Amino acid sequence: MKKIILFIVFTAFITLSYVVSLRLWDSVYSEQSLPILKTSHKSTGSSTTPIVTDTLPSQPGQTENKPVSPSVPDQTSPSLPPPLTLSGSTFKAISFNKTPIISTPYPTLSFNTDGTLSARFCNSIGGEYTDTYGILTAPHLIQTLMYCIQPDNLMDMETSFVTLLQNGASYERNGNILTIQKNNIELVFESI
Repeated sequence: MKKIILFIVFTAFITLSYVVSLRLWDSVYSEQSLPILKTSHKSTGSSTTPIVTDTLPSQPGQTENKPVSPSVPDQTSPSLPPPLTLSGSTFKAISFNKTPIISTPYPTLSFNTDGTLSARFCNSIGGEYTDTYGILTAPHLIQTLMYCIQPDNLMDMETSFVTLLQNGASYERNGNILTIQKNNIELVFESI
């Protein structure tokens, strides 16, 4: 009985800590706490120079204007193409650590339009993912718990896939080929 009460108290503490941290995060990073940039113009003879000021409350109800240097885009750097989105794409695995996958059905990976992914190796795997600067992360994946004997490396491939995404792995998409890798693990997928 003591273990059950201890478990309930611990669970309540964790839940409360989570809620408090979310509220703290929201209060720190809400739109109200972000600086507001305002632009005015200063006339000097025949030309007008834009002046950008940062309106950031130092105390509740007060505003403080500080000059901010205007951002001028670098005209010499080439423009980068927009990143390829993974959302709405489905792939089949074609190689694992440089070894082609020849058995069917192929393991599959889908990036859904709601910010979740779903995969099928031996088990069904799913959860939310983030794609930040070429790093693919899905730290809270859920999956079924079956064990498959065939093909030989299917369970190794599945375990590697989950480990890659839980810890964050780099990815590169070239046309219809998606490569996810970190350290000495590499999974290559082809769009289907």
